Amino acid sequence: MTGSLSLVRACAWAGPVFLVLLIVFWGLLGGNVPPFGSDVPAPIVARYLAEHTIQVRIGMIVTVAAGPLYLVWGVAISVVMERIDPAEPILPRLQLWGAGFTTLVITIPGCIWATAAFRPERLAPETTLMLYDLGWMLFDVQWSLTSLQILAMAACFLRDQRAVPVVPRWAGWFVAWTGCMLPILALISLFKSGPFARDGLINYWFEFPMFFLFMMVVSVVLFRAIARIERDG
Repeated sequence: MTGSLSLVRACAWAGPVFLVLLIVFWGLLGGNVPPFGSDVPAPIVARYLAEHTIQVRIGMIVTVAAGPLYLVWGVAISVVMERIDPAEPILPRLQLWGAGFTTLVITIPGCIWATAAFRPERLAPETTLMLYDLGWMLFDVQWSLTSLQILAMAACFLRDQRAVPVVPRWAGWFVAWTGCMLPILALISLFKSGPFARDGLINYWFEFPMFFLFMMVVSVVLFRAIARIERDG
């Protein structure tokens, strides 16, 4: 059993590694800190991608390659969820499917942004902007796939009837709150400027740090849960 949990712990490390790679390669190299607003003219977006074509493509290549790490992290979470409530198989499966779908939410937009940066000098600026917009629509509007994962996780954590839960209740409620906040992301399809635009105060500067904090919190409680399960046998 210890060997099995050692592998689970290794899978749990995929989350922090993924988060670092996402911030560095999707965020910094990919030019997404912050992204271009929806009201930015097409020539400006096209010029940026033309001037930073190699940088953006490298950023997206690594982002796409790192995407499956999110699924690996989800596998570790599912194993812990199964140990928390062995009689409830549905929630771990929903969580795992949600993690798998979220991987596609990361990899497919990355490929589209790489395409936008592949030969921007030969595309009309409006075409480049359309690809850029498409990537963001796929990235944000599909919030329900990730909320499926997060809310299943929260439900399992909060159903733990132990006197001292494997995952602290405050963490379960924070996870639930995160899952309930993600629908705000879909508003990028309705607003081109303001707090709900893709570069806005709420939809970018609140939502993305919130998700990063969610991953950090879950990673910490995940490692502690694995240690407790090993200790309790």
